[in-house]
Amino acid sequence: VHICAPANGSTVSSPVLVKVAASTTLYFSRMELWVDGVKKYSTNANPLQTSVSLPAGKHRFAVLAIYGDGNKPESAVYATVK
Repeated sequence: VHICAPANGSTVSSPVLVKVAASTTLYFSRMELWVDGVKKYSTNANPLQTSVSLPAGKHRFAVLAIYGDGNKPESAVYATVK
């Protein structure tokens, strides 16, 4: 799972554009976007692309790619909303 945007350590404006791609669609079930430990978005599309409105401050963006075999690889980045 690769978070294409926002870049780790970047400063962004709200709403934040989030782009994610999973390296394979084999047995792919869905992707979930979590911000600061709260699920914000779920889709069965690959790639994932959505916008999230967030307050100013540093936020953790984590994405889980959930596969039919139970595998759940995760990627995470931190970005600051100005």
